[in-house]
Amino acid sequence: MVHRSLTMISCLKGPKVLRALLVLVLAFTALYLREVPVASAATITVTTTADELNNDGDCSLREAIQAANTDTAVDACPAGNGDDIITLPAGTYTLTLAGAGEDGNTTGDLDITDNLTINGAGAASTVIDGGKIDRILHILGVSATINGVTITNGYSSSGGGGIYNHAGTLTLNRSVVSSNNAGGTGGGGGIFNNQGTVTLNSTTVSDNTADYGGGIYNYRYYTSIGVLTLNYSTVSGNWASKGGGISNYIGTVTLNNSTISSNTANVDGGGGIYTLYGTVTLNHADITFNDTDLGNGGGINNAASTVTIENTIIAGNYDAGGEAPDCSGTLTSQDYNLIQDITGCSFTGTTTHDITGQAALLITLADNGGPTFTHALQATSPAIDQIPNGSNSCAAGSSIDQRGAVRADGAGRGGSGCDMGPYEFDSTILPCPDFAYPVGVGLEDIQTVAGHWGEQSTDPGWNPQYDLDGNQLINILDIMKVAMAVSSICP
Repeated sequence: MVHRSLTMISCLKGPKVLRALLVLVLAFTALYLREVPVASAATITVTTTADELNNDGDCSLREAIQAANTDTAVDACPAGNGDDIITLPAGTYTLTLAGAGEDGNTTGDLDITDNLTINGAGAASTVIDGGKIDRILHILGVSATINGVTITNGYSSSGGGGIYNHAGTLTLNRSVVSSNNAGGTGGGGGIFNNQGTVTLNSTTVSDNTADYGGGIYNYRYYTSIGVLTLNYSTVSGNWASKGGGISNYIGTVTLNNSTISSNTANVDGGGGIYTLYGTVTLNHADITFNDTDLGNGGGINNAASTVTIENTIIAGNYDAGGEAPDCSGTLTSQDYNLIQDITGCSFTGTTTHDITGQAALLITLADNGGPTFTHALQATSPAIDQIPNGSNSCAAGSSIDQRGAVRADGAGRGGSGCDMGPYEFDSTILPCPDFAYPVGVGLEDIQTVAGHWGEQSTDPGWNPQYDLDGNQLINILDIMKVAMAVSSICP
């Protein structure tokens, strides 16, 4: 479960108490080191942006992946060993070795055949450009984690213009998958998940195109279903014949604090989401401003699937025929949802506090803080403060929205109730103690904050991100906050 501790420590005075707390931190750290197994792994640093597989004294991204795949040294890349880590510095890495259809990582896409993590310098700085010669990443039955990278300009006629996950486990953290294309009858312009598991954390999938699943295609093959989870993520501006944002075929899709916006399906409906014989669960989601030219369900087209909605906004979507603007088919409500236009859809479950027939009053998709774009709520939105503290996972002062802003934190923070959808009105984004890769709060973050011990806001070079309690001084209280959040993942 994605969670962040916001525990406050107060009323601590005197050197004895501080020493006691420091001992507690050290004990906690020792416990953490003892209980977390240290896996054998190699760290391979890429030293050139060129796409090459030769012997010229440097280490390209393709060569680094080959070293990780084969556990042998390749050019200047050291041999992989176990679950390897590739460090990918800032820069644009354009694929130029033309070719497609082979899985040996020699031409075309980058084939990953052994467990691997790629750490970029941030999605705005580290870009892998497919050059339209092939898709960009192909995961073949292994575990791959991509941190802080943009995947763009990939093309495949057989599915997965940006990434093809074939029976593997793929995690994208704070990354972008944008402007990729699955041509012909291919599915998943951005990502094709074929009988694997894909998790997106604080990731954007935008402006991709395909025949089905413009952003993402989640697929089952025989008895192996595709499992797709989006946390704190946005799928926007994608296009397909069926399922502009996401197309789900006999798979499982879960959205938590995520946004599906401004996607288009021009033939078979499901501008935002199309699902057939699968399961879709939406919690604190926005399904909005999507459209379909033909077919039904500008927002969601449920074709014989189980779709469950909770704390979710489905509004402002468009169906050219008018049959089902926001949703088509049957949706199961877990209460506290806003559905603007219920034409073409029916509801079961708990609907006591659902709102229908009203506009959500959302502001245009924009950077409202946090790693992904969101729709802010207007001050008069009926979605504000609808979920009472203690109901439907609303925990005042500790629940967070898509941006990492605290929910229901009293006057001036959006009131005492949580808002519907992924955005909390008039709330404050609190600092998150995850400063470096690997993603997730860990020992390295404790060490980072400890390295700034004693710094004050009046010092030259002051960095407020390490002042987690906002008292203008970095001390034991800030280290304790990091320790309390160990193993959690921030938006």
